Amino acid sequence: MALCTVPLGVLKKGSIKFIPELPQRKLDGIKRLGFGLLNKVAMLFPHVFWEMDLDTFGHLSDDPSRRGEFFLFYSYATVVGGPLLIALVAGEAAHKFEHAPYRCSHTGSSNSQG
Repeated sequence: MALCTVPLGVLKKGSIKFIPELPQRKLDGIKRLGFGLLNKVAMLFPHVFWEMDLDTFGHLSDDPSRRGEFFLFYSYATVVGGPLLIALVAGEAAHKFEHAPYRCSHTGSSNSQG
């Protein structure tokens, strides 16, 4: 028996030949699985403005075109001892984000993308 780990995209492309062939249920599972772009954005603020007892919190938009845009936040305030949030951007919003110009809304802050 061997353990083979490869990216999902390689499995979906079918560029690896398995002997014996993978069972049909495994092939069907590979077809059903999705993958895509997920950006992580680190944001350092002058002070913590969110509740310190929250490690994660989400954001929902009523606008379907903004789905995946800064939808989940991780607070690193207790980990790093400062006002740091990591936000996630996924799906179509992540592709748009990849091509958006860098913007810093607060001068002197250490904002980063990616």
